[in-house]
Amino acid sequence: MEEDRLDSLSYLGGCDMGSVRCERVVDGLFRFEDGCNVYVLAREGKGLAIDFGRGGWLDQLRDIGVERLEHVVLTHHQAPGLS
Repeated sequence: MEEDRLDSLSYLGGCDMGSVRCERVVDGLFRFEDGCNVYVLAREGKGLAIDFGRGGWLDQLRDIGVERLEHVVLTHHQAPGLS
């Protein structure tokens, strides 16, 4: 069921969600182009993000099956207020 929903949203080859481009890397891992590459691991409705970018990807979490973002891992200097 989840796979069908993702296929219908064109995540196999990537998609354009407004100004933030998204690509499914492998099952459960998505890359958003949002100032920097933001990776989101999605599993069982929960998500973990690697980096934050500009935050434009936050509005797209439900589209990839994430109901709750549990953690954000920052790998380098981010905007003020994110550390």
